[in-house]
Amino acid sequence: MPRALPAQVRGVDLQIGEAMVKLGDTAQLDEIARYYAVNEVIFCNKSLSTREIIGHMTRLAERRIHFKIV
Repeated sequence: MPRALPAQVRGVDLQIGEAMVKLGDTAQLDEIARYYAVNEVIFCNKSLSTREIIGHMTRLAERRIHFKIV
């Protein structure tokens, strides 16, 4: 199970098995999703506001990405 991140951490992480790899921050999410051909994004509502999450989902909608909010 992934470790919980502090609320102030607003990064984009990739989970590979049990390891978490930092890819960048949320400002780079569109670019990261395109480069890595992401098919699923999981948002933490402790780290991002609802408005920020919806903004990212709207910008990524054309990429046919599945979203989860935890």
